[in-house]
Amino acid sequence: MAAEYPLGAELSNLFTIVTLSYERKIFLERYFIACQQNRFNTIVLDGSQKAFYGKIPDNVDYYHYPKTGPIERLKLGFEKVKTPFALLLADDDFVVPSALMKAVKFLSENPTYHSIQGKVLTFNELYKKSDILVRSYNGFDKATPLNSESQSRRLQEHLSDYVFTIYSLQKTEIWRNCLEKVYADLKDHALLDCNCPAIFELTQSIHCVLSGKNKNLNETFLIRESVPRPQHEKVEGHLYFNETSEFDAFIRALSKSLVTTLKLEGKVDWYGLLKNSFSDFAAFRRKNTFSSIFTNLGSMTNFFGLENDKSSEIKQIKDIVISYRSSVLRMLFSDGLKHVDYWYDDIWRKNIVNRFKVLSQEYNDYVIFGAGEHTAQLLQNVVVGEELKGISDSNSSLWGSNILGKHCCPPSEILNYSSNVIISSQHYEREIEEHLVALLGSEINVLTLYEQYYIQEVRK
Repeated sequence: MAAEYPLGAELSNLFTIVTLSYERKIFLERYFIACQQNRFNTIVLDGSQKAFYGKIPDNVDYYHYPKTGPIERLKLGFEKVKTPFALLLADDDFVVPSALMKAVKFLSENPTYHSIQGKVLTFNELYKKSDILVRSYNGFDKATPLNSESQSRRLQEHLSDYVFTIYSLQKTEIWRNCLEKVYADLKDHALLDCNCPAIFELTQSIHCVLSGKNKNLNETFLIRESVPRPQHEKVEGHLYFNETSEFDAFIRALSKSLVTTLKLEGKVDWYGLLKNSFSDFAAFRRKNTFSSIFTNLGSMTNFFGLENDKSSEIKQIKDIVISYRSSVLRMLFSDGLKHVDYWYDDIWRKNIVNRFKVLSQEYNDYVIFGAGEHTAQLLQNVVVGEELKGISDSNSSLWGSNILGKHCCPPSEILNYSSNVIISSQHYEREIEEHLVALLGSEINVLTLYEQYYIQEVRK
C-alpha cells in the first residue's frame, strides 16, 4: 500500500508525545532526562500547584495549568499538536525509541490502521530491599488482533479480551475527536474523570478502536512505573461499576455520542452492544488475578530487555530509573504510601516469615516488638506457641491491652517477659534496635527480621 505521508519526511517529525503530570516533580524531572535522550517532540501539561523550575530540554514544550482539570488540560495540549500522530504518556512512563519509530512507520504506511502499540513492561521500585522488579504485561503478548472491518466486532473483541489502547500511538484526529466531541458530550457525567481512571481510559480506548483498526507489535514498546493503588481501592467493588444505574445512564449517553461522532454502522443497537461488552469486560477482569496478568522477569539490576537489539535502549531507561530511585522513594514516603502490602512482594514476604519461624523455634521464649498491622499480617502466616510471652510497642495507648492474645507491655518492661525480642517493623527496624539496646542494655537480645533495609537508608 502506498504511504499516506511523504516518504521523504523524517519519522520523528510525524508524531508528538503528550504527557500529563500532577504534583510529582521527581517523576517529571526523571521524565525530562528521558526526553533529553530520545529528542522526540514532547508537550508536557502540568497541573501542579507550583510550576516546575528545573531544567527542561529544548525538545519539550512545558505548559503549567494549575487550575485546570486533566481532561481540559489534554484538550489544550492536543490543540497544540501539529503532527498526524500522537502518543499519550504519563510522567512515569518510558517509551522504547526504536519500537516507537516502527509504530510511526507502520501507521504512515497503513491508513486503515488508526493506532498501534507493543508489549508493555512494568517496574516496581518498592519491592525488596535492593531490587527493582520487572514484569511483563501478559495481555500484550497474546492480544486479540483488532483488525476487523466491522466496528462492532472490534468493540466486542476489544472489551472481551482487553488490553489498553489509550497509551498507543494514534492518529491525532482520534484524540481531538474524543476530547472535543465525545468527552464534551459526557462532561456532566461524574464517571468520566481522570480521577476515575478506568472509565476515562475505557472511553478513549473504545473510541479509538471504533475509529479504526489497531495493531500490536511483537516487541517491547512501553516501560512504566507500577505505583500501587491506595489500600481502600484494593477491593473488587470497582469491578462491578457496570451494574449501577449511574453507569447505565453513562452508557446511553456514550452510545449516542459515539454514533454521532464516528457515524457508526447502522442497524446496530450500540447501547445494548456497549452494555453487553462492558459486562464481558467486568467478568474478564474479575476472573483475572494480578499473578495471571503479569509475568515476573526478575530484577532490573540485571535486566537489559527481552530483545537483544534493544539492550542499549533498555539499559538507558534502567540507568535513569536506578539513578532516581532514592528520590522517588522519598517522594512516595512523603505522599503517605505506607501500607505494608506495598513494601515487599510474595517472595520477600515468605522469606521474612521463614526468618521469623527460624527465630521463634531457636529461642524458648521471646517478645515481639510491634503491635500494628505488620505483626498482624506476619502472624497470619505462622502458628505461634507458648514461646511467645508478650507483645511490646512504643504506643502507650496499647499498654495493658490484649494484642493477638498476649499482654502488651511498654518497652521498659520487656525483660519481665523475656530477654529475647523480635522486632516486627520493616521501616524502623534499626531505630527500634538502637532504642531497645540503649533502654535495656546488654541484657536484651535483639533479633531482627530485615537487618539493613534499603528504604531505611534512603530516608536518612
